[in-house]
Amino acid sequence: MKAAGVDFIGNHKLSCIGTKNEVNGKPFIVLSGREADLFEQRQYKHIHVSISHTTQYAVAYVVIESER
Repeated sequence: MKAAGVDFIGNHKLSCIGTKNEVNGKPFIVLSGREADLFEQRQYKHIHVSISHTTQYAVAYVVIESER
């Protein structure tokens, strides 16, 4: 959510933001509902995501490209 400049998460539905994998295992973000609408309204182009984990920790890094 920080990648989109969101300060307060209460106005966003995390259930509308998900991840899937391409055939080669590369993860990608899937948006639905209001979150997909906001993506278009803010003129974002692409969302890039990198996910890594160990037995104890998980981390994800997201970069959003925009037209601006």
